[in-house]
Amino acid sequence: MFKNKGFTIVEAIIVTAVLAAVTVMAFPNFVGFFRMQQETIEQSAMAEIKDALEAYAEENGSLPSNANWVSELAPYASLSEGAIELDQWDQARSYHKITEVVNFRATNISVDYGAVYSEGIERGVGETGVNVDLPALLGDSSDYATLQAEYGDYLVKYTNYKQQVKNYEITEQRLKDISSALASYATTRFNEAVVAGTPNAEQFIYYPPTDDADLGSADAANYSNFALDDVDRITGNPLGTGYRLQTGSATDATRRDDMISLVRFLGLPDSHCCSALDQNQTPFYYYSNPRPRVGGVCGVRPGAAERKLPPRVRVEEDPCG
Repeated sequence: MFKNKGFTIVEAIIVTAVLAAVTVMAFPNFVGFFRMQQETIEQSAMAEIKDALEAYAEENGSLPSNANWVSELAPYASLSEGAIELDQWDQARSYHKITEVVNFRATNISVDYGAVYSEGIERGVGETGVNVDLPALLGDSSDYATLQAEYGDYLVKYTNYKQQVKNYEITEQRLKDISSALASYATTRFNEAVVAGTPNAEQFIYYPPTDDADLGSADAANYSNFALDDVDRITGNPLGTGYRLQTGSATDATRRDDMISLVRFLGLPDSHCCSALDQNQTPFYYYSNPRPRVGGVCGVRPGAAERKLPPRVRVEEDPCG
């Protein structure tokens, strides 16, 4: 017959010692595992922030502001505002952007350079924020190109340079499309005037008329009746009203409305009304009878019997328009 027998004191001490030794040996592995997990999560969060910067720039034409970058970026990320602002060690990430004017194809375009910095577990523990001074480090595009994360830190950089170049090319193509459509329209109207036997047909302007206020009473004599009636149709005015497209110095809202009316009439998409280079999609400036540029200044606008210049469609207001 067997009797139940427990551990002796010596055996209990040995078992406890063995368990303690195993725990001590395993503890560093647990620490390393959780640290690696935090680092993996941080890398994932920074990748999400970079994607959000790209999405924001694509929709707005620029990067978020330095003052409100967290709240502005949050709608474009799956992270909460808190998860964007603070890293995995509850330290505030640092964000900074600069905007520079870059010359591309003899045209100046605005390009943003931005960076988000997280100072990781190495130096972040127990501090009230990251030590890195991004505004000091990111002063211009050359700083942006050389900016690197320190050991154990995390850095995301994003510039919308390529996107702005693409937006410039889109804008350039829109201007070309409008100019081509205007030329085609004017040629058709001129040919119709010739067939109709219009005297001195070559002296008239066959482009949709704009508000050339400085011409005064001579204004009507510059334009073909075909073009005058067409603008009334474009804008919904009764024929003979003689409306002029407000596409020069008018407010953005008025100019946008009239440019949309014009591009629709020419058979182009509404988006052709405006530039793709800025967040506001600034409407183009269209001048049907521009003034010549003479010695760096604006000459006299051609009158009724004088040779006219081709119309101008520009991204910015033209003093000689």
